[in-house]
Amino acid sequence: SSGINAEYGDKRGVLTKLERGIKVKIFDFKNRFLSQYFKHLHAHSSTDTSTAGVVLDPIPDADVMLSFGQRWDDRRPIEKTLIWAKVIHMKARQLILDFTQMFPPPPPISNEDCIQFSESDPYDRLADAFSLAL
Repeated sequence: SSGINAEYGDKRGVLTKLERGIKVKIFDFKNRFLSQYFKHLHAHSSTDTSTAGVVLDPIPDADVMLSFGQRWDDRRPIEKTLIWAKVIHMKARQLILDFTQMFPPPPPISNEDCIQFSESDPYDRLADAFSLAL
């Protein structure tokens, strides 16, 4: 089987082949998740201006995706594999939900907030012609 395994990759989303018959820790709540979570929580709750404008790492994931009996690669979504599973650490999931309630993401930009362009009309074409003549 293979899967996204944060414990063995240097960055999020690294695919790792898991060997049959070998024990592998696929989720380390105490040492990996909690340290990343508290670092993220401190950065968001700190009133220290040294973190202002700094792009933070995304909040850590509480789930691990696994694929069985078929190689899973970056070019194909996991939903296209024959057998796959999503393992969710429920305590970690609850901490993430608590975090998003304390620090909700900014609201999405609506179309009303964006610059809107109108279609060109005869007056626009006349102004373009006039500016080209000068």
